[in-house]
Amino acid sequence: MEEVNYRQAVRGSVNKEFEDFKQTLLASNDTQKVFDAALEINTKRELLDVLDGDYISATEYRALYQERDEILKNLYDGLCAENYVPANNEYVLAEAITMYCKDRYADIYEEENATRYFGKDETDIGYYYMPKGLTSQALHDIKEPCEYYVIASPVCCLSPEIKAKHRITFLKIDRDIEERELKIDMAKSNMERAVVALIEKERDMTNLPNNIACKLSIEKGIKENYDGLRLGKDFEEDIIREHGIDRVLYVLANTIQQKQWDGRFSSDNKKWAREYQIPEDTLNRCFVVESHPAVVDGFINRIRKMEQGKSKIYFTKIEEKDDYGETVGYSAVTVNENDGYLYNLLDNPFPTMEKLTGKINALRAEHPTNFFIEKSPTELLAMSNIIQREKRAIAQQKDANKKEFAKKWKQDNTDKKGEIEIE
Repeated sequence: MEEVNYRQAVRGSVNKEFEDFKQTLLASNDTQKVFDAALEINTKRELLDVLDGDYISATEYRALYQERDEILKNLYDGLCAENYVPANNEYVLAEAITMYCKDRYADIYEEENATRYFGKDETDIGYYYMPKGLTSQALHDIKEPCEYYVIASPVCCLSPEIKAKHRITFLKIDRDIEERELKIDMAKSNMERAVVALIEKERDMTNLPNNIACKLSIEKGIKENYDGLRLGKDFEEDIIREHGIDRVLYVLANTIQQKQWDGRFSSDNKKWAREYQIPEDTLNRCFVVESHPAVVDGFINRIRKMEQGKSKIYFTKIEEKDDYGETVGYSAVTVNENDGYLYNLLDNPFPTMEKLTGKINALRAEHPTNFFIEKSPTELLAMSNIIQREKRAIAQQKDANKKEFAKKWKQDNTDKKGEIEIE
């Protein structure tokens, strides 16, 4: 049975539905009826623009396919029933469509989070995608026995020993491979390409003289900037500039892997270090950072924060339109991982998408320690919403804790006032 192209099918359905809707209005020859339908016309036109663009994920197209022939009607009725007001903003509308689909097709989203098997190659390597994480429990999802496994996942909770035992090569999403590369027909070939790139990177990372030089730079930097109480700042920039952030992280991960027994390294950093596939070699001891473990642990926190925050810039390229729907330029929007809000990556829009792409490539070349990671508009908006949601949840919990404390304090003081002293 031929696999359905949900994106194409949905787009074809909504365009036909909008054309039928338009012809029905025109055939009525009733100007009052057309005037009264102004909101519906505008909203359905906005819906059509979003569904024809690249604003929602493949999961939403699959969900909407279940309502083909009535997609526009159902979306309009559902969004208006929830008091949606057209905002002339594709990202807001895309989020509304996403929430609409999640409310009605939770089973499809659950299925999307299930482990996916992309088959194996002629060398008996099996390719898997585990959206919920590579854990011991997730290994039970492997039904097809293979000689080796390549597993892509957002996080790996397996020790190097278990990965070696099961002959697993781990691809970390957004570091070794983009998540969107796993949701298309070319997923298996994309994973094969990512494995080759990972092997080349590891081959470079296993250069012993370079790793030893990096280890010595870290020890020297810590020695010169630690006063016995605090570790100075900014010296790590020089180390990264000299050795590259990838090698610094590799040497630090190796340090923890060689000292798993040491309780002065945090459990979070130990978990992080296990994600690095460092080939077993007795010479790995040669590039273990021998500074005080507690100080090294703090240094690792600082480098990881740089790698996760400052050094990673998530962005999407957008086409800017005026109030009349005319294109006025092309911009790049980035998400602030501290507050979740979207900002312009560059000061001014560019006249063509090619010029915008050229500028972004130039920025990548100027900042070799940074990672400019491109996301689809939906993915970037989802990141923004998740960050803001988490911040609201934290704020609400703090507020609840304050109210609970105030209630308890009031109760305790009220009880004391009501006590009767007996002599």
